[in-house]
Amino acid sequence: MEILNREIEKKIQHDIIKPVLEKKYDLVIRNIPGIIDKLYANIPYNKRISYGRVYTIKVLSEYLYNRFIELDVQTFEVASNIFNKSDDFKSKGVSLGVLSFYGLNDFKKMLPYFESAVVSSNWDVRELSAILFRKLIKRFPNEMKEYLLQLVKSENANIRRFVGETLRPVRENQYF
Repeated sequence: MEILNREIEKKIQHDIIKPVLEKKYDLVIRNIPGIIDKLYANIPYNKRISYGRVYTIKVLSEYLYNRFIELDVQTFEVASNIFNKSDDFKSKGVSLGVLSFYGLNDFKKMLPYFESAVVSSNWDVRELSAILFRKLIKRFPNEMKEYLLQLVKSENANIRRFVGETLRPVRENQYF
């Protein structure tokens, strides 16, 4: 399903890419929720049960990651700044999504961001972290297995829950 159209791409260019190039991360954080809302509005009403906020965050974060690479933007710097400065689910989620794509080349740098998201007071951020982490499991099954085996020993219930959630759904997630 295609929810990203030319109009939204122009808005992304103006509201996110341009401020990123100017290092105006606070402006980017303020603008991300509006883009997510526009993407969500493009999901047909009868598909919103299957495709919702998480889908829009995945679409936007993948688009931004690819644009940042094309433009030779310091992707890690940008995404980590947005992650660290944002308080809302949508901006933090998009930045974590961009970081998850970056992690396909350097997963060790990403682990602290996932660990931070996992202990967030925001339930949506915790849930999204497990969903976005799955691509790292797929790419680095042996390394992630060892990592998750360490996390499952945590006294923090949210960290232990993260381990279980990253492995769902079992039918689709057979990397171990």
